[in-house]
Amino acid sequence: MDVYNLALSLLFGFTILICILYLMMKQKTNENISLIWIFVAIIGLIQGLFPNILYMIHISNPPIFLSAAAIVFLLAFVFYLSSELSVAQSKINELSMHISLLNNDVMKLRTQHGQESAEDEI
Repeated sequence: MDVYNLALSLLFGFTILICILYLMMKQKTNENISLIWIFVAIIGLIQGLFPNILYMIHISNPPIFLSAAAIVFLLAFVFYLSSELSVAQSKINELSMHISLLNNDVMKLRTQHGQESAEDEI
C-alpha cells in the first residue's frame, strides 16, 4: 500500500473520529450510533497504521474484502436504523393518540365550563 493510501486511510479514520466526538459533545447523536461510527473510525485507523494487517491474516485481496465488509456493515446499519425508525413511529402514533384524547377532554371541559358560566349569568 503506498503512502497516499495510508494517509487517506488515516485521514478518514481521524476525520470520522473527530466528527463523532464533536457530535457526541453537542448531543446531536445518540450513543448507539456513535459507537458504530467510532468502530468504523478505529478500523480506518488500524488499516492506516498497519497497512499489511489484512495480508497477515491471509486475506489475498484486501480491497475486495474491505468492499464486501463495507457492504455487510451498511446492510446491518440500515437494518438497525429501520428497526429504530419502526420503534419511533410506534411511539409517535401512540403520542398522537394521547394528544387527540387530551384535546377531546379539553373540549369537553371547555363546553362544560361554558355551560356553567352561562347558568351563572342567568
